[in-house]
Amino acid sequence: MNQTKLDTIKKFLFRKRILIPLGIIILVTAFSLARGNGSSFTVITPRQGVLSETVRATGQVTSSTDLNLSFGSQGEVRQVLVSVGDKVLKDAILATLDSRSLLASVTQARATLLSAEAKVKQTGEGVLRANVALVNARRDLEATKITHDSLVSSAYHELLNSTPEAFSTDTSDDISVPVISGTYKLGKEGTITLSGYYSSGGSSFRVSGLTTGSGMATTNNPQPLGDSGLYVTFPNTSLIVSDWVISIPNKKASDYLTNLNAYNNAVKARAQAVSKAQSVVDEKVADLSIKRDPTFSADTDLARAEVLGAQGGLESAISKYEDTILRAPANGTITKIDVKYGETTDTNTPAMVLQDLENLYVEALINESNITSIALDQTVAITIDALGVDKVFAGKVVHVDPASLTTDGVVNYKIKVSLIDKNPLIRPGMNAEITITAYSKENVLSIPRASVSTRDGKSYVNVITNEKRHTFEEREIKTGVMGDGNQIEVVSGLTANDRITLTVKK
Repeated sequence: MNQTKLDTIKKFLFRKRILIPLGIIILVTAFSLARGNGSSFTVITPRQGVLSETVRATGQVTSSTDLNLSFGSQGEVRQVLVSVGDKVLKDAILATLDSRSLLASVTQARATLLSAEAKVKQTGEGVLRANVALVNARRDLEATKITHDSLVSSAYHELLNSTPEAFSTDTSDDISVPVISGTYKLGKEGTITLSGYYSSGGSSFRVSGLTTGSGMATTNNPQPLGDSGLYVTFPNTSLIVSDWVISIPNKKASDYLTNLNAYNNAVKARAQAVSKAQSVVDEKVADLSIKRDPTFSADTDLARAEVLGAQGGLESAISKYEDTILRAPANGTITKIDVKYGETTDTNTPAMVLQDLENLYVEALINESNITSIALDQTVAITIDALGVDKVFAGKVVHVDPASLTTDGVVNYKIKVSLIDKNPLIRPGMNAEITITAYSKENVLSIPRASVSTRDGKSYVNVITNEKRHTFEEREIKTGVMGDGNQIEVVSGLTANDRITLTVKK
């Protein structure tokens, strides 16, 4: 290598030692300038639109009427007049106990009252006598109703039990007709259908209509027809291939007309007896109105006291009789029955459950941090777990408990949300999710709450002045309400065209 080439290489290396450090300095300077004020940031665009706050909670569907019904006394169940699913009106009779001895007590109490009233009549006190007569007439009217209601009920029971028979729907003459036995106890008219078929276990049958059930066909062991109180025996189990209908009452029975006449006579006798007793009450009211004798002797006072005591005895006897009758305390639907005909029950044993399935609501707990956002009549979106999240039902807040419930240190308040949208598939006990719209504002400018800093009671945001150079300036704004997603309303100081940033100092 000659000297000229060696000199050229030395000059090149000298320039490299100068240019490389210089280039590094230039790059660092350019990078620092590009970073602006030395902070990294995220560009945020203010949002223009609806700002709302919602509160979500889980709850359970509950009936506005949810009552466990039981008798007021102990006794043997005489009648069960309803079935699960029946809709009933307030004061409707649902079931009764054996009340024959109590009816006798009512009669005896009436006799005691009559005796006391006779003593009052002997005093010659017109006003008191007329007043006692009126009380007696009214008590007689109530006792007449009770007595004849019982007679009508018994006659109707006998009518429904007109000798039950099964009639084949098959016109063939060689069909063996099953034998029906027992005492019908459901207390309502209709038909029971008996369908025979062959199964892997032999000849079987199904029951539908007034009651439901199934069983094996036998020739010597009567099988129950559901819970109707009736039983069936087949003369030949190899011919269970037809359907039979059992009509309640059996209008073809030999004793049907006798029972029907007895029932009609009982109804007629009740109407006549009640009308007669009512006319006596009206007469006594008129008689009392024309008597104005304020004088009472000692005998009169004593007689009046005896009458009052007898009246109390009669009212007590009637009250005990009423304890044997289970009535519906409100309109609703029977959703459960825990008693059967012939069973012994008492006041501590629930007999039935009555619920109002027409008026359901959701009961939920709201945390103390959200309860201030809840108010009556707020709209609510409801989903039922059993029906899927795609089905949304409308509701509204109808009640907020004033007192809190504290569990494991967590403070909640119970609210009730009515179900405006009716759906027969919704039932008490189902789990529900509710979404309550606390408030909603249209055309609101909002930004993330995290982008706002506060100082001396004022709010500030960083408005970008040069996005490429990452520069911004601090600007005071006025904020409003908070919404979902941690968005906060901007009342003034910012426009939809501004861009702001979240700053993170290195």
